[in-house]
Amino acid sequence: MTKYANHEHCPIFIAHRALHTYTSGELVRGVVRVDPKTRPHRIVLTFTGRLHVVIVRSNGQSSQTFKAKPELFSRELILFSSPTPGASYDIVRVHGVTGDDRVELPFEFEFPECVEGDGGGLYRPEDGFESQPGHVLPPSFGMFDGLYHGGESSQRVDYFLEAKLYTSSTGSPSAQVRSWLSYRPPAPALPAIPTALPQPTYYGLRGTYARTYRLHPHYDPNEKLLAKIKHSWTKHNASTPFARFRVSATCPAVLTTGCPIPISLSLLHMDRSKDIPDPPPIYLRRVRVRLTSTLDVRIARYSVFSTRQALRDSHRNKGTLLDQEYKTGNEMLLYDGLELATVRFPEEIAPGFSSYAMHLEHQLEVRIWGECAKEKFEVVGAFGRVVVVADVERPRREMLVAEERPPEFDEDGAPPPYQGPG
Repeated sequence: MTKYANHEHCPIFIAHRALHTYTSGELVRGVVRVDPKTRPHRIVLTFTGRLHVVIVRSNGQSSQTFKAKPELFSRELILFSSPTPGASYDIVRVHGVTGDDRVELPFEFEFPECVEGDGGGLYRPEDGFESQPGHVLPPSFGMFDGLYHGGESSQRVDYFLEAKLYTSSTGSPSAQVRSWLSYRPPAPALPAIPTALPQPTYYGLRGTYARTYRLHPHYDPNEKLLAKIKHSWTKHNASTPFARFRVSATCPAVLTTGCPIPISLSLLHMDRSKDIPDPPPIYLRRVRVRLTSTLDVRIARYSVFSTRQALRDSHRNKGTLLDQEYKTGNEMLLYDGLELATVRFPEEIAPGFSSYAMHLEHQLEVRIWGECAKEKFEVVGAFGRVVVVADVERPRREMLVAEERPPEFDEDGAPPPYQGPG
């Protein structure tokens, strides 16, 4: 059985709402079910939030693993304490038993909004990271980095309930279980940020050129091979017709998990050869929307000279949210204001956050492939940092059973793989 596994057949078991994502100010309610045959002396329940950071350093022949678990908050309830020294059946006398011979001890916690722990006082101010209590509580998060110098590296934000059963007034608990909670912060009051992602300056100012004889009004699409060869030799001549245009994308800079990503394309015809009477048609061949999540981590530690230092590392995860191709014969005419059929932003993507040892941010890129007079082009339509917010108001299933998500895992073990987009 997995360490700290929370199972209904264990001597102690935490039952609460399953498959539920909590937010700040919401009550975490449930019961701790105890087997009275264990004759408990004391039952303690803690509600904890913490970071879990791992950094591996290698010199090519050996490696060293550093771990840190800065605490975000911790709250404790003594659900039962027997006046009788040692093991006893006092819990039955005080609380009674259920029909399946279990004692139920109700509990209630409120999910905080801000970090209460000070991180051990080890973390100094640094760009991208927090160093003082009071910053916004980060969302539940897990990034699995795979095999890394022969070991597994994982970065997590954990929230869990931990129940401990003591059979004596001293010593370690005889039984201990954990139940993991999912948390998303409410949408923050956003700072002054652009409403839409910008197009990189290189593509926006210069535009896209198409220079080809096929732009000529008298071009014969059924020309012979010899004519095609002749035209290919003069492709870059100043007399060869050209057209210049700009293709860009409009995408919001604030994205909500579980909601559609509205993306539209813009087309601006800039200039063209005098012998081309009308702007040439431009076709969309492919569009790809990619999300890049970057996690920076640090571990505060003391050197042999007792000076405070910080180890740093960075992890990057790329995922494709949309990749739509339009093959020959199924071309899509590109026009100004063309709206794309988009997908919903994945709910499992955590909003960006900053805390003592972690900083997560997201960037979105909209890349466009097109064709003008059979001349292919590729541009970045929009690119930049996006703010991801959680839709915490959506309905969720609530049941008083053992939780099923996320799976239990060892305290120092790796979490389930990070669910990237796409």
